[in-house]
Amino acid sequence: MALLTDMTAFPTLAPVARPDYLATIQVPEYGSKITRIGGVTGQPIVFKTGSPVGVWQPYATHHYSKDQPWNHAPRGERPTMFALENRGGSPSKLILDTETWKPIYCNRPLTASDPRFRRHLDIAEEWRWRPGYSNQAITWVKYRSDGTGNKIILWDVPTDTEIWSATVPVPGPNPAGAKFGMLSEGTMSDDGRYLVLCTAYATPQLAVPPTADSFVVIDFVAKTVGPYNAFLMPYATGDKGNIDFAAISPLGNYVVVKYSDSAVEEYARCFKRAATNVCTPQVHSRSYGLRTDATRSDIYGWLPWISHGDTNVALNGQEFYVGGMRKPELSNFCSTANCAAHGKTVSVDLATGRHHHMSCGTTQLGSGRIERDFQHGSGRAYLPGTLTEPGRGWHLCSHEAMVNGAADERWYTDEIIFWRITSLTHPTRACVRFGTTHTDDSDYFGEAQPCPSPDGTQVAFKSNWLRNSLTTGQAINDTKTYIIEAA
Repeated sequence: MALLTDMTAFPTLAPVARPDYLATIQVPEYGSKITRIGGVTGQPIVFKTGSPVGVWQPYATHHYSKDQPWNHAPRGERPTMFALENRGGSPSKLILDTETWKPIYCNRPLTASDPRFRRHLDIAEEWRWRPGYSNQAITWVKYRSDGTGNKIILWDVPTDTEIWSATVPVPGPNPAGAKFGMLSEGTMSDDGRYLVLCTAYATPQLAVPPTADSFVVIDFVAKTVGPYNAFLMPYATGDKGNIDFAAISPLGNYVVVKYSDSAVEEYARCFKRAATNVCTPQVHSRSYGLRTDATRSDIYGWLPWISHGDTNVALNGQEFYVGGMRKPELSNFCSTANCAAHGKTVSVDLATGRHHHMSCGTTQLGSGRIERDFQHGSGRAYLPGTLTEPGRGWHLCSHEAMVNGAADERWYTDEIIFWRITSLTHPTRACVRFGTTHTDDSDYFGEAQPCPSPDGTQVAFKSNWLRNSLTTGQAINDTKTYIIEAA
């Protein structure tokens, strides 16, 4: 069954009960089906082989929309493994077999004597699958007082063996107090070569590199680390904010660093990566950047407040940063009226800083038809797409379900949609609509945070299944991951 592509259709869905663990339900209105892969809270975790280990926690989900949970597989083949968190449990890190959706590997309480134990999961502060390499993953080991941490490790998952590793000195005066690593949202280049690590301090940065706020590019092909690149905030004095994350662009040409200040305003800065991995601010036209403001000493190359952004590549090869335009009034190029007319989901050309509206707004939907706001986005479908098939060149977006805890039916409410990024000018809009998540996202733990498989044929999303549901009485943070795909 084909997925829904009509961007002006308004499907009406009857309430449906939460699927049982490993059960599948059909969603004919969208041409999709949904399978639950997060287990029942308090029940034993039954592995594909061997005895049960631990129990399922309320929050049994994939990590985040920008953290690819599937391992790599070429287009036309299905990935074989999937990363799942069992937050607060023991084990807390699981790898599932994608044929049965049952766990095959985990961290403690198992030990090395059990073939299901994976040491490199156990020592990981954070970890990622390596794009382009079916069985490889990257683990970051945080600072340890005995000097064994601050280590990046490339390893083979089926054998749990190290392929390459390097010590990465944490910059700044207080490595134990640094939040250093992928910072939950760091991404790899689509070829699996580059990864960015960064550090965030609440204290003012140092004058010269290595700074308390800086980032470093890891090259897994050349097997090199660094050099460090200083990240300077847009204020001349006073509040310098905190780095939220740093991410390499899909083709490895740019690094996007996002920061938040104490006023809870968010900006991102684009850096151009040289062959030496030295990164310098990409200069954008002032007309595309932040509004002119005397309190900001350096506004060139700064992208306005675009929430939950991720990088992607248009079908014509341009690299973009995509997200929801949260405060168009902070931009010299956008406006509230533009967002109402053309939608709040925007893509920003990393080379020029110019942005374009990707979704619909009243221009396509019609006067008085309001589009639900963008919530999370993902460019993790890194295998190239086409004009009609999602993949790289399409961006996956979720749209808000609740407003201050109340349901509000608008276009794309609670939907997961792939939007096509054809080029800088986007002469036509196109989308593929997978369905709704049935989640009450008025609580952070209920946000869908969807992430596509490398080829874009499947999407993992989180849901507490409290919206448009026949299930009642469960906690809002009883959130599980589901897989949605064409029926």
